[in-house]
Amino acid sequence: AFTIYQDMQVHKLLGHLPPLLHKSPQNFLVVGFGFGSTAYASTLYPNAQVDCIEILPEEIETAPFFLPQNHGVVNFANFNLMIGDGRDYIKLTDKKYDIISFNAIHPKISPNLYTRDFYELCKNILSDDGIIIAWMPPNAITETEFKSMANTFGQVFIHSSLWYVNPSHFLIMGTPSPLKIDLQLLRQWLKEPAIRADLGETSYDNPYEILSNFVATEQDLYSYAAASPINTDDHPQIEFSQVHTVTVNFDVIRGMQRIKQNVAPYLTGFDSEEEREKILDTLDRYNEAKKWVVEGQVLAWNGQYSAAEDHYLQALSVLPGNTNAKYLLSLVHRRKADLIKLVNINSMNVRAIKALGDIYLEERNITEAQKLLSRALSLDPNYTEAIHSLGVTYISTRQLDQALSLFRRVLANDRSHGAAAFYAGQCSWQMGKLPAALSYFQLAVDNDPDQAVNHYWLGQALLRSNDRPAAIAEFRQALNINPQYQPVLDILSKLR
Repeated sequence: AFTIYQDMQVHKLLGHLPPLLHKSPQNFLVVGFGFGSTAYASTLYPNAQVDCIEILPEEIETAPFFLPQNHGVVNFANFNLMIGDGRDYIKLTDKKYDIISFNAIHPKISPNLYTRDFYELCKNILSDDGIIIAWMPPNAITETEFKSMANTFGQVFIHSSLWYVNPSHFLIMGTPSPLKIDLQLLRQWLKEPAIRADLGETSYDNPYEILSNFVATEQDLYSYAAASPINTDDHPQIEFSQVHTVTVNFDVIRGMQRIKQNVAPYLTGFDSEEEREKILDTLDRYNEAKKWVVEGQVLAWNGQYSAAEDHYLQALSVLPGNTNAKYLLSLVHRRKADLIKLVNINSMNVRAIKALGDIYLEERNITEAQKLLSRALSLDPNYTEAIHSLGVTYISTRQLDQALSLFRRVLANDRSHGAAAFYAGQCSWQMGKLPAALSYFQLAVDNDPDQAVNHYWLGQALLRSNDRPAAIAEFRQALNINPQYQPVLDILSKLR
């Protein structure tokens, strides 16, 4: 577990999102204590009685180290910490719960908390108006496996909805009936000082910030995930995943961007038509700002901090004062200084050295970038992302042979590295090696089909190879992804 801003966002929403939508939540079950943030959030609701089942007795001993996060919840009168197996407890208890939530435990680590069999056990102990929520991690899994998690949950809780938190975290929630969000109830809960203060630590004391995280509900979610296999105890789909990297799978993020809907149709409790129009207008601005924030977070995750900064600033131009965008912008501004400190403290910290090299690369300080990236590779010669970044520096200095050699090393380690395939294609193209360029651009499209630039350059290579119909098909695919992509519009205009 981590206590950084992005991780605290998901821990708090796991504890708050279901009761914010419930009229009178009383009996809570939290599976997994962790450092206690979700458990603490659950205790803040009037009349709440919170049971928490934790398999590790050591969690009681470590809880005092996380007092800023759990506020000493283990000693609260309305909190009951039980040591045992969560699944066994759910199977054997006769108690009914209004809210069931789970600490953020990855399905590859605790696979039996993500199967249809387990969700059916949970359904048996939910009250008639009970709500259940689970973490949906987009890291260390394939998009098909992510879809499998959503489909499995939806098979048991048909009224399910998916919520974005940040690139590392999604939430899936099951409600007893089709999703309806009572705005008056939501605002009433957020007036509670303790609830508002806890959510305010991660920018969620504003109802619009929460609502803009909505992605999709049952029908759209079903259409997205229905073709994926169901994860069961006897036929696990995720436990033995072949994905070995722990990084975020951005295919999942792109998939979410494609299906994301406005939460407006699910809102109730407007005092008047005038208020409704005002609220929906405000929500539209939050949704627009969230689009810029999400794209900025993706860019920052990929080391493109200057571009991320531009996106956060764009979000703030849409929604001045947005606390989430302001905080993320501050992280970008602090990152370089923090990395310099880390490298000075530990000259062997290869990840920090590489990240600092990426910042210098983005700042166009190629000499310093090459020094740091070469230093990272001297410590870890097989560090794929450092090899890739060093290759990009050689493109900047027009040393195409050296750059291509490095991108080939990346692809030898990871054939699915779309960016390396694209840059290898660029090097080959500029060196006049058309067959190689065509092959690499095709690989880039195969690996990252949602990138318009990949289709554009594959189209260029096909056009140069005199395959005009195939080239036009790629250009059109690029426009399907980005209808305003000017280079494609220009070339199609010439071809007509």
